[in-house]
Amino acid sequence: MRGSTGNEKKKNFTFFIYLKNNLAWYELHVARHYFGQGAYLAAANRGKYIVEHYQQTLAVPEALELMVNAYRAMNMNELADSALKVLEMNYSNHPSLAEVKSVKSKAVKN
Repeated sequence: MRGSTGNEKKKNFTFFIYLKNNLAWYELHVARHYFGQGAYLAAANRGKYIVEHYQQTLAVPEALELMVNAYRAMNMNELADSALKVLEMNYSNHPSLAEVKSVKSKAVKN
């Protein structure tokens, strides 16, 4: 951005943050769709992708919550507990944390 003013740089940076948040929310939307269809592994993988690639976006705690629920649905309790621990440590005031903690495993029936 040769010759850009400080104000232009700030606008561009703000727009970049906006785009990154929107991409993260889109990924979360797709993950929730997968979860609703019973594709728990796909949902968990989308959640993991959000956590890894969209750090510091507002979708990360929601993705962690989705990961906990998806892993619990597949009876993958160690992974669910790991995602829950990350959620607790980084987002201790998350509104649905108590609910996520109380959900027990719902193993998928083949």
